[in-house]
Amino acid sequence: MVPRPRELRPRALAAADRRLAAVAGLFLLLAAAIVVRLFDLQVLRAEEYVARAARQQLAELTLPAQRGSILVRAAGQQLPVVTNRGAFSLIADGRQVVDAGATAAAIAADLGLEEAERQRIAGVLARRNDPYLPLRRALSADQRDAVQRRKLPGLTLRAEAVRAYPEPGFGGHLLGFVGYAGDLRRGQYGLEGYYEPQLAGTRGSLRSAKDARGQLVAVAGQVGRQPVDGASLVLTVDR
Repeated sequence: MVPRPRELRPRALAAADRRLAAVAGLFLLLAAAIVVRLFDLQVLRAEEYVARAARQQLAELTLPAQRGSILVRAAGQQLPVVTNRGAFSLIADGRQVVDAGATAAAIAADLGLEEAERQRIAGVLARRNDPYLPLRRALSADQRDAVQRRKLPGLTLRAEAVRAYPEPGFGGHLLGFVGYAGDLRRGQYGLEGYYEPQLAGTRGSLRSAKDARGQLVAVAGQVGRQPVDGASLVLTVDR
């Protein structure tokens, strides 16, 4: 015997109610998941994401301190035997370099470099995801001008100070020299090494906003710390 339609209605309504309840439960679960996620992002991990955003939007540069000179006495005066001269560092942003091989060849031609050095620079430039690639240091003003005329993408020239020795034959072993430890200049051996903290001074820092290419944006509100120049050293030996 076929049931009458009115006998099916309660069952259909019950099935519909169960479906609605399942849908409502699903929405409640999704809402709860969203609330938990927001709580995690905005409360539990807020400091982490604020710091991550700051790293993406801000750049911090090191401001070098002027290294102190080394002087000797001569005829009642103090004459420098170690001082500083202006020079330039060549730095690349691997993300912006178009052709590592062609760029290295152009740099080698402008600076008069040997083939081995050209290959080394090409290898450094191949690190395409690295925004900071030091290539050469202590470039002269003429070398800087030669590189700038090329207008190669991804290259930056930064002013720096390097050591100069007005008296080349005076006390080489006594004075020591300044070399690089990673990206930092440090005194090596002799007086340069022994009096490193006094001669080097204290580096400063500058924090500023940066654009999508990682370049600094000149805006108000830049904060940082001013560098403190190193002290000069006067020797007790006469020239």
